[in-house]
Amino acid sequence: MPAAAPALRDSDLCVLQRLSADESVTAQQALRLPPDSGPVPAGDADDMLNLVGGGADRHL
Repeated sequence: MPAAAPALRDSDLCVLQRLSADESVTAQQALRLPPDSGPVPAGDADDMLNLVGGGADRHL
């Protein structure tokens, strides 16, 4: 996942599925999300997606 950090940083919208705890931290840092922004998809159900970007994050 650390190799994907530059692509995440440069994206306007990211579609994320369940991540490990380490991947979640990397994604939160790469997307420059505040610590209180809510969960980056660590521990989500298998059928959940997260749309992150533009300040209007959605958990589906």
